[in-house]
Amino acid sequence: MSTGIKPYKKRLIALAISVLVLIIVEVCKRNTAFADTYFTSVYRCIMVVLNGMSSVFSFSLYDVFILVGIVFICWQVSFFFRKKWIAPLLNLSLFGVGLMLFFELSWGINYFSSDFFTRNNIARSAPDSTAYKSYVTDYVGTMNHAFQHLDTTQIDSIDTWLKETFDYKKRTLSILTQNGYKKLNKEFIINTIPYSARAKQMLFGDTYAGMGILGYYGPFFSEAHLNPNLLPHQIPFTYAHEMAHLAGITSEAEANFYAFKILSDTNDNALRFSAYYTLLPHLLNNAAQCMSEEEYKILVDSIDPNILSIYRHTRTHWDLLYSPLIGDIQAYVYNFYLQGNNIPSGLRNYSEVVELLVSTNSK
Repeated sequence: MSTGIKPYKKRLIALAISVLVLIIVEVCKRNTAFADTYFTSVYRCIMVVLNGMSSVFSFSLYDVFILVGIVFICWQVSFFFRKKWIAPLLNLSLFGVGLMLFFELSWGINYFSSDFFTRNNIARSAPDSTAYKSYVTDYVGTMNHAFQHLDTTQIDSIDTWLKETFDYKKRTLSILTQNGYKKLNKEFIINTIPYSARAKQMLFGDTYAGMGILGYYGPFFSEAHLNPNLLPHQIPFTYAHEMAHLAGITSEAEANFYAFKILSDTNDNALRFSAYYTLLPHLLNNAAQCMSEEEYKILVDSIDPNILSIYRHTRTHWDLLYSPLIGDIQAYVYNFYLQGNNIPSGLRNYSEVVELLVSTNSK
């Protein structure tokens, strides 16, 4: 070993070991049996420990970590301009490999576990022009029913009405989702979530809003996050959706499905409405593909006009915050990320919740 490399021997050894372990994990996780064992027997222990530690802090450790990571990378890159190469290159390599390894061990292996249908031994029933038409008609009727049982006297002022109708505290939603995933655990193969689980507020909400991100899961500290720009009626569903990721679910469609199940199975019409309203765009997208133009028009016309007003109000709210440039970049990167992690449909995975809804409708 040359004199120039000798001072970095420990870091080279650490890097070599880290790369070797990462390769082993990358190979093993592609074995479905290995990934399934991780999901059902290992992941929850890791999640409980990480979430228990991070729950001590009211702010997002994940966001702080990302910020510190960016500062660290910039600091190391600055050494290149001073003709110092070996140390910063090793530091950046160790940081990158360590990050990838931590991600895989703390959550990422779940991407390669069995899909919803295989895991739960449920037959697929893709939306078709017969079964789907019946389901979506009932769906809109149930949504209208939940909405019409709310106090709509202040609906002319949508912002005021939303605040008064969907005034749920985080503690309320926390208990709701904890009990919800305990109940789902008896019906489906899914992890429960710990008592310490609380969704945190993003530290950079406006930046994430510019990318169209309503919520996300930070695996390094097992933290679910909500965008502070969420409108009141979006909070319950987003909360339950992100908690599905905390439970180890990587599929966006499956996370949507569990959030829908939890909220729609309550006796609270506001929560039921939040469930049906949130998935409405996905159902309409599928309906447009399997219905004639006349049938689709009749379906849309059957939706309570006030619900459509709330939808337009919500779209306007997020359109004003959205940045097409960073939004398009984020969509491209996240689509690539999903496809590289065993979700070939990429961003279309969100709308695949319809297949889960129809397939389990008679379950």
